[in-house]
Amino acid sequence: MGSRSDARRPNVAAEPECESSPERSVLPAIDDAVRDHLATIDSPRFVVVTDEPDHGVEALAERWRGARGYMEFRRSGLPLLKSDKRVHGWFTTSAELRSLLAEHGPFDAIIDARRTTERSTARFWGWAQAYLRKGGLHVVVDGAEHSVESRMPGWVAGTPSTLTIGDWRAIAAAKSTASEYTALEDGFAITQGSRYLHVVNEAAAARGVLQETLQKTSVETIDTLPSVDFRSDAVVTHHNLTRPPKNLETEFLAPAMTLRHYSGEIRFHGQMAASVEDTLLPHSFRCPWSTWRHHTVPASVATFTDNSIFLLNDADEAPFLPDRPYIDLTHPYSGHFGHVIAQGLARTWGVSRALERYPEAKVLLQRRWNYAKNPNANAFGILELAGISDERIEWVTGPVRMRSFIVPSLGLQYASPIFMHPVVDETFRRMRDRVVHGDAKSPKKIFISRLPQPGNRTCLNTDEVETIFEEHGFSIVFPERLSMREQANLFGNAEVVAGFGGSGLYSLLYADSLERLIVIQSESYTGRTEHLMALTRAKNIDYFWNPPVSAKADHKTDWRFDTTHNGPALRRLLSEV
Repeated sequence: MGSRSDARRPNVAAEPECESSPERSVLPAIDDAVRDHLATIDSPRFVVVTDEPDHGVEALAERWRGARGYMEFRRSGLPLLKSDKRVHGWFTTSAELRSLLAEHGPFDAIIDARRTTERSTARFWGWAQAYLRKGGLHVVVDGAEHSVESRMPGWVAGTPSTLTIGDWRAIAAAKSTASEYTALEDGFAITQGSRYLHVVNEAAAARGVLQETLQKTSVETIDTLPSVDFRSDAVVTHHNLTRPPKNLETEFLAPAMTLRHYSGEIRFHGQMAASVEDTLLPHSFRCPWSTWRHHTVPASVATFTDNSIFLLNDADEAPFLPDRPYIDLTHPYSGHFGHVIAQGLARTWGVSRALERYPEAKVLLQRRWNYAKNPNANAFGILELAGISDERIEWVTGPVRMRSFIVPSLGLQYASPIFMHPVVDETFRRMRDRVVHGDAKSPKKIFISRLPQPGNRTCLNTDEVETIFEEHGFSIVFPERLSMREQANLFGNAEVVAGFGGSGLYSLLYADSLERLIVIQSESYTGRTEHLMALTRAKNIDYFWNPPVSAKADHKTDWRFDTTHNGPALRRLLSEV
């Protein structure tokens, strides 16, 4: 990315004699605005987007052609015109134009010289900001004959009612980040005040796209683990299923794992989002291999329709951590038991490997709440069971920057395509061997219940479900009332585990050779972490599906156990266990 310097003014004109050209009088305000903006930038990059240009735009483009960093994208439906070698890219649709900007950007200035509607101009401004560098200039050539004072369009203050939700969000993001509006005699200019981040996903990173994209950041691969074809022998049975189950396969491909070391200026934005330069790093999401990624990023103003561009809280001025390597185990909803396991613990495979190379490294974690009032609720305690002491952890409470960042790939993904890499299973088994002790008095049949949380996946007749299991000799357990070690021993000594789907069952990681896992859950629940764990721990897995209380349900919608359809089948099964 070009750095700013007041020491030099680039030669924007193609040839020196152009400075005295009579065409200098054509669109002079725009010419001056762009030149002044680029004058303080080393190695500037700018683009003119046109239709078949009129005399004024053509003269302006002619002055810039040949200048270092200049590009021109032109709309044309006439194939013969595409022989014009002065044009760097052709497009007929907005999607093709976006692809050109993504391929050749980011830019220090984008000049929109198309003859089009106000709605189209507004839409382009909204999503084109993602291809501007921070501080970049978006210029609109406006040939209408009206005063400079009335030059600014209505969509700067309000949004055209004909826009789609996606366009509206993009424009809202652009408005929120614009730092300056300037009316010109022949158009207007808007200065971009924030940094948009582009995603390089795990698949692209594996192809080396990160190294090709980054200019000031080095990326070293410390270690890799091969991909693995996995097949479970567990017998999975679905009860009362009204539609085909999603993401409950027993066979999958676990992708290769990578331990990457980034050196440069790395920004940690919060939760698990980190970026370098103009790139949001691939590990920043809950499900980095998924086409439907859980894009959880803090203070996100806009997520574009292709889920590849983000606007985050600005960490450019965040304090630097002390100079040492940091190993990333951050996760969304910091401290949430389920996410500590699914996105934190599932990456601890890389910690020992990183410490072999950098013994002075610390583990990076974000602390959002004070757990001292309830030690049992401190989900971070599970990391101690994994061998990570508190002295090894660098706790942060907000955005920070660092010079050295080590990131293990996420070894478990609970959205399509689901997988759990064998290295994660090995991590869980080592924890079991370290923590679980044989206890003849520990109950062999346990039902993992859940305290009511209305509006958050609550079973509205929990008491009826608990009664059924109690009648068949199950101990009712609320894991949040137990310490991490107590949970480990409880699951580690059980032979049959049942419970409501969710993170309460994630302590299955301590189980071994279960005769059966019984999961009672809503059809709208989409989490699959407990399923992935059970595939290597249980001989039989039974799902009892139940409809949510609302037709417009999401994964948090409350539900009721279907006593009519599931009650008799559950009782028959429990009588055989």
